[in-house]
Amino acid sequence: MENRQSEPESLQPLPAKYVERIFAVMSASYGSQFSDRWATANLAEVKALWSQQLAGYSANEIKRGLDSLGEFPPSLPSFKLLCRPKPHPEAAHAEAVRLIGRLEGWTDCAIFWAAREIGSHDLKALPYEKIRGRWIEALERHWKDRKAIPLPEPVSGLVGRSGEPQRVLSEAEREDVMRRIREFGKNLKKTPKVEPLNADDLEAIQRAEAEIAARDAK
Repeated sequence: MENRQSEPESLQPLPAKYVERIFAVMSASYGSQFSDRWATANLAEVKALWSQQLAGYSANEIKRGLDSLGEFPPSLPSFKLLCRPKPHPEAAHAEAVRLIGRLEGWTDCAIFWAAREIGSHDLKALPYEKIRGRWIEALERHWKDRKAIPLPEPVSGLVGRSGEPQRVLSEAEREDVMRRIREFGKNLKKTPKVEPLNADDLEAIQRAEAEIAARDAK
């Protein structure tokens, strides 16, 4: 399984301006149907709870939720599902095949981490029906982890083969890349018939080399 090295200790509460926007849109959309819910409640405490429960949600996700409002005002759990609807497995698989190896363009971090778990080779080499069970299981597990690690942040100046900016490798990831390089070198000396590095390994090596060059240039 993909080791998500960049997991933060905690997610930041949703900024107050977004919470105010949510309540303003719902008040305008539903009138007293929405406002009467909080008639006997401390509105500041209600908004603080929404801020905490929506920690880690992006502006685009909040917009998706507001754009998906139905006939009746949603509860907080229902609004969270409007913001982050469960991905359709086959559509999510198509997205993963298209974007694997990139950090931008993903519609849900669960799809990103499921794709990393399955791996570039299997995603691209196997038809959906062959990988369907593994894919659905991985996607379901990462989607349920709704304190999920967000997508790694791209870093300006480090660019992969796809042209997308790449994030800085963690110390553990750099050590893993160097271990793979050493193992590859040992195997190369033993026999001419060695399994070549896959695309993910080559891209990781390129990122490591770029970091080393940038560090040496300082």
